[in-house]
Amino acid sequence: DGSVNSLDCGTFTRAKTELAEVEYIAAADEVTIKANGGEIWAVTKSGMVYLLNSKLESVLGYPILSGVTMACPPFVYKDSVVLTGTDGVLCFVSHNGEVTNIETDVESGIKATPFVKGDIIAFYEKGFFGGIHVYKDLKPVSEEGPFELEGIAYGSPCVFTAGGKQYAAM
Repeated sequence: DGSVNSLDCGTFTRAKTELAEVEYIAAADEVTIKANGGEIWAVTKSGMVYLLNSKLESVLGYPILSGVTMACPPFVYKDSVVLTGTDGVLCFVSHNGEVTNIETDVESGIKATPFVKGDIIAFYEKGFFGGIHVYKDLKPVSEEGPFELEGIAYGSPCVFTAGGKQYAAM
């Protein structure tokens, strides 16, 4: 119904706010909490981004309309919430309200929320010629394009380290 609720697990204090069309919430990172008290990202399906404090009040400068139509839930990367556009654009909204778009070479869309580990973002481009895209520090790790898979998969890749080497599995 567009309501966001919170419970302080230490004091059992409850808070509630009404935000029309909110579909997704995500916890903010420590940098965001310290910088402006924003603890919860709330995002509508139409790409309106809210940053809320512990009382569920909008942090100064929010909400922000990203202009992104999403195909999957947003995710948190460092001090930003990231919206994945149906056109393959990654839209970063930082804790200070800056909006940065990164164009990917995705043609058929990103249907599942990307995987994040530190400075790595990995996602699967679903489609007949889809593949795993891996970005480090917001740049593709391979100039040859995504790692192609046989057939069509669904979901997000997993990035992990084993034996001193880094892997992406799907």
